[in-house]
Amino acid sequence: MIADTTLDNIASQRTLNRAGFRLVGSDAERQAFEVLLERGTAP
Repeated sequence: MIADTTLDNIASQRTLNRAGFRLVGSDAERQAFEVLLERGTAP
């Protein structure tokens, strides 16, 4: 599963981190996060 946030959206970044997402990239405007799900699981 992937998600992204704007650089200044610290609250969403913290929420994603708490939910198990990890930062996988960024550019001048956004940060990209991902979490790997086990087969047969759903959020």
